[in-house]
Amino acid sequence: MTGDSIIDRVRVVIEQVGENQSSFASMVGMTEDKLSKSLKGTRRFTSLELALVAEVGRVSVDWLLSGKAPARPMVAARTIDKASLDIASITELVDRHMAAFDVLDLLGEGSVVSELPPVSEELQLWEQGEALATHALERMYGSGLTVHKLEFAVLANSVEQLFGIDVVVGSLPDGLDGLAWQKDGRRLIFLPSTRQWTRQRFTFAHELCHVLAGDAQQILVDQNLSPGKDAHPSERRANSFAAAFLMPAKELRGLVSGRIDRDAFAELVVSFKVSPSAMAARLRSLGLLQKESFEALRRLTSLDCHELAGNLEDYVAQVNGSIAARLPSRLVQSLFEAYRDGRTTLRPLANLLSVDVGGLHEVLSGTPEFIDQQGDRESNSELVYSL
Repeated sequence: MTGDSIIDRVRVVIEQVGENQSSFASMVGMTEDKLSKSLKGTRRFTSLELALVAEVGRVSVDWLLSGKAPARPMVAARTIDKASLDIASITELVDRHMAAFDVLDLLGEGSVVSELPPVSEELQLWEQGEALATHALERMYGSGLTVHKLEFAVLANSVEQLFGIDVVVGSLPDGLDGLAWQKDGRRLIFLPSTRQWTRQRFTFAHELCHVLAGDAQQILVDQNLSPGKDAHPSERRANSFAAAFLMPAKELRGLVSGRIDRDAFAELVVSFKVSPSAMAARLRSLGLLQKESFEALRRLTSLDCHELAGNLEDYVAQVNGSIAARLPSRLVQSLFEAYRDGRTTLRPLANLLSVDVGGLHEVLSGTPEFIDQQGDRESNSELVYSL
């Protein structure tokens, strides 16, 4: 792509889309006259118009504004198996969410996120992970939150608000069970809908570390989830973080006194919402579990532990929670509010959700918010966009 000015780059988009000016104007919610004036330089493109041009042309807003090619998403990932990664699908998934951020930035609604904690290079990898976990836990405690007491939905909401990380749960490209991406203060974590709820929770903490450590700008492929077996350095750090974040040493030491039998172990597994193997490894690393007990207890299943604890209802509830999809609530809410207020069309929200604009229009047409903003649009034709 070439072009020395925004006008030049919009012309490039029109040419690549292959439509005449009249058709293209309709596609981006402009009249042909307004588009013509903007291309001649006698009228400035609005931020919304540029966002729609970027969507239609499948280019970034950054490129339209600056002419600089955007950095392609490089995603920190953990793999389910040794299957080849579908880089194209990964890129499309992240690009779709980044486009939503672009629209909000143009509307002046880019969110302010907290600074990332420092990572001391003098510490060993496992120490870095634990230090980051301590930082994250302090933020949680400061808001009156105890991680192991939180159901996953509440935990995801809390991380989203405290750390400025949008969390998405749904279908992921084959070969992945977790993605993290960050750029210019934009932070995303993707997780799969799955029945393996303890794995989902651990992966969430693992990816949270990637973001907090600032290393979620590069694809990191973990094909062997056993610690210490040729894992990438950032993966070892993330595993250490996940263990310390989900099973804080202080809380475990406060609950454990003396020898841990099967029943006591099962209660810990259920209480901290982790897998038996993860709990056994954590207790062993803290010196709270003898080797012979470790070998026996780590072979239990999550279902075994819930049966021993007499809490099968919780196990079923956890499975139901882990298979549920989750939208990035902050992004969705911001785009809907911008649409409701007449500052954008439904297209950005529909693109984020990968749904048809017309279908989304029908879904929303019965909501009070939608009815109210429809009246506002009818009184201000400048904001009307044909769906």
